[in-house]
Amino acid sequence: MKMPKGVFLAALLSSLIVAPIGARADQPLAPTETGETGLLTLPTTQTIPRGTLSLGTYYRTEIQSNKVFEPRAGQLRDTSLTQWEFVVTLGVWDGVELSVQVPYINFHAEQKNKEDVSHKVGDVRIGPKFRLFEEDQSPMPFSLAISGQAQLPTGSKQLPAQLDRNTALNGDHVGGDVMAILDKNLFTLPGDVPVTLTANLGGLFPSNPSVFRLDRQTEPVYAQLRRKGFPDVETKSAVIEYGGGLKLPLWVNHIGAFDSTVEYRGNTGTIKQVDDYQAILTGFRYALANGLAAQAGVDFGLSNSVSGYSVLGGISYSGPQPPPAMPGVPKERIVYRDRVIQVERVAFPDVTFEFDKATLTDVGHARVYLVSQKLKEGKNVKIEIQGHTDYIGTEDYNKKLGMQRAETVKAELIRLGVDPARISTVSFGEDKPLIDMQTPWARAVNRRAEFVVVGEPTATSEKAPVPPEPSRR
Repeated sequence: MKMPKGVFLAALLSSLIVAPIGARADQPLAPTETGETGLLTLPTTQTIPRGTLSLGTYYRTEIQSNKVFEPRAGQLRDTSLTQWEFVVTLGVWDGVELSVQVPYINFHAEQKNKEDVSHKVGDVRIGPKFRLFEEDQSPMPFSLAISGQAQLPTGSKQLPAQLDRNTALNGDHVGGDVMAILDKNLFTLPGDVPVTLTANLGGLFPSNPSVFRLDRQTEPVYAQLRRKGFPDVETKSAVIEYGGGLKLPLWVNHIGAFDSTVEYRGNTGTIKQVDDYQAILTGFRYALANGLAAQAGVDFGLSNSVSGYSVLGGISYSGPQPPPAMPGVPKERIVYRDRVIQVERVAFPDVTFEFDKATLTDVGHARVYLVSQKLKEGKNVKIEIQGHTDYIGTEDYNKKLGMQRAETVKAELIRLGVDPARISTVSFGEDKPLIDMQTPWARAVNRRAEFVVVGEPTATSEKAPVPPEPSRR
């Protein structure tokens, strides 16, 4: 007994929504699924880091259905479309990436006991993506990016016409698309792993063929054109496209991340005599921390112009990945600033700050108060306040923010009665994290101000203790 499509879709969507409840996360990883660093088929605002190269190969094939009898044509007919896509993406700058996508098409048509198979290269796509805003790093409460692609007329006339942005096939002229992309973290699961919503809206400009061959179209398009009286076929020069998706983390740790995705995408139709394009996809992706990733999904057509079912899969690699931070052996350190050297470190507790702020928290006020009391006990002690930030933001911005934090602590000490002549400030920005990891809890620890006791230079210097070597057995 065949399960109705609606019941099957409802079961899949329910499992994706319920599954993340048991998620455990230690180190969230940014997605790099396709050359556009999106979900399975939708782009997101994510871009790969500058100097990073991403390589991927992706596969999509229609699940063949029973042959359809066309009364007008007086024949049985069936088609299948398989597409391999090879993607190269380069991180050009912070927030800017450039992708080249090369599709390879296998189109199979069978009618009147005759098979017609075409193996051809489709329209090559090339274009940039610019991330304009990033959530938590700008005044905007969401991330925003703009992407654009040019479709080169490299596709064969023996391939079907383009139906959406993921199937750029047999155009005669340069086509393309432009899209605005918005991402929003809705909430976080245990371990500070975000559930992300993405939405996009744009224009698709198909590279339409000059000769439209009915026998080269997929079965859903062929059937509609036959019913509506072929050969009157018109292709559109501009189409509105739209989509939305939800990424649900299922499991994340220091080894990798396992995500589920649900997507909806559509457009107003590239052929006037054929229904608009609508489809929904559900899939999974597993990404390793070393840059390798694998994904798979199932696509369900929601309109008459789309095949009922397709399967997708792909593998990719993004690199080089930064090596993990390894604790080094402490060395002798002498710091000269205004004829002063460091003689003691971590004399007082650190002071922490909220993200992108230089105002003291309640705990920060309490810690500065304790520092002021110790300074009053040692009348000749001088201190240097060092401001630090996490890695988010530009280097110049973080240097300024670190200095603002150091000056905030200095002002609070002066308010508590400490002589300003005994206090100096410096900013290290993001250069000296306590924990070199890109996690929310590590970033919180790195947002801090540190106190260093300083004094006049002497003939000797203090050396940091060297830990004993591990015993050998």
